[in-house]
Amino acid sequence: MRLRNVIAHPVKDAQGEVDLAVARKRWGLTQEQMAKALNVAPRTIQNWESGIGTSQMAKKTQDLKELLQLMDEFVIAPKEQEWLQTPLPAIRNQTPAQAIVDGKMRDIIVEFLRLGEGQPV
Repeated sequence: MRLRNVIAHPVKDAQGEVDLAVARKRWGLTQEQMAKALNVAPRTIQNWESGIGTSQMAKKTQDLKELLQLMDEFVIAPKEQEWLQTPLPAIRNQTPAQAIVDGKMRDIIVEFLRLGEGQPV
């Protein structure tokens, strides 16, 4: 499933870094929402998407990269938008999209890791 999802959602640029604009659009977020999710200024997102001032980008997008990888493993690409908008008990009945905007990507990552280990979510 991961290979099919990676083909459906390529999110890395030529240098192997996350293509922030592609990831943001994949999740249906505005630049302001992505800025909130990553705890940076909206102007920072604009700059990063333009390739300007990216020295802190790798550090600030670690959880984003990990979450995208886990989504490729556990969420079927055609159902991704539905999954993003479905409230989940494992993240306090929030939708994954809202949890991402609220800066809680790590909470979703932890639940995916638990799922991967066969633990109840």
